[in-house]
Amino acid sequence: MGDTFARKTTTHVSITGPLCIDISGISDSDAKLKAAVLLACWGEVFGALAAAQALADEGVVAQRHWFIILDELWRVLRSGPGLIERVDALTRLNRQEGVGWRW
Repeated sequence: MGDTFARKTTTHVSITGPLCIDISGISDSDAKLKAAVLLACWGEVFGALAAAQALADEGVVAQRHWFIILDELWRVLRSGPGLIERVDALTRLNRQEGVGWRW
């Protein structure tokens, strides 16, 4: 996992259009790495949406709504203890933030 998270990403999250996170380059045999990458990416996206919402609340940008599909959610939930709680915390109150999601 260290090689994956030890350096800056080369691609930044943009919430101005559709976004797809491709994990096909990670071997299916490395379930924990796939789960870690998914959680990290989802966390980054939800963080960007929270920042956009804060800016909208202050009138800096227009209010927007997003719909997120958490494809492969099962990989994260099966990867270890505490992951259900982590996903729950990540997705819990997003309706209030203008975000809908589906898995």
